Amino acid sequence: MFLIKDGKPMTKELRELAENIANVHVESYLAYKPILEGLMNTVVSEKEFEFIMDRFVGFCGYEKNEELFNEVCSQYSTIYPEAVAFQRKQLQEQFYE
Repeated sequence: MFLIKDGKPMTKELRELAENIANVHVESYLAYKPILEGLMNTVVSEKEFEFIMDRFVGFCGYEKNEELFNEVCSQYSTIYPEAVAFQRKQLQEQFYE
C-alpha cells in the first residue's frame, strides 16, 4: 500500500497515478536501454549524443535509468566533455535541486 506523508493511505486516483508513473519509468528503461547500449558500443556524433541524452534525462527519476545515464556519460566524458557536463547539470537540476 502506498502511503502519503501523514501515514494515511493514498486515494485510489493518487495510487493509480503513482502506479502509472512507475510503469512509465520501467517502459522508458526498456525502450532506451538498447539505444543507450548502442551509444556505448560505438561513438556517435556530438549532435546525436545530445539529441538522445536530452530526451532521456527526463526519465532519470528511475534508478535504473539514472545508472544507464551515468554509464553513457562516463563513456563519453572524454569525447564530448562539454556535452556531458551539460547533461549532468540537467540531471542535477531536474532531480536534485
